[in-house]
Amino acid sequence: MKYGSLFSGYKTSIFFWEYIIIYRKIFLVMVIVFFTVISSETQVLTGLLFLIGSMILHVKYQPY
Repeated sequence: MKYGSLFSGYKTSIFFWEYIIIYRKIFLVMVIVFFTVISSETQVLTGLLFLIGSMILHVKYQPY
């Protein structure tokens, strides 16, 4: 399998979890880059809010 390493460690019902992780990383980089013009507090709060949401999804679905 060519892309089997992307989903080999996950449950079969949640094989797409690696893509969620990739999108999370992309979003955090976008927050760092694009929110610099607003303020650093906004960057931190947006990043924390998103990471807390990611943790809630991780606990809910338990992909491993």
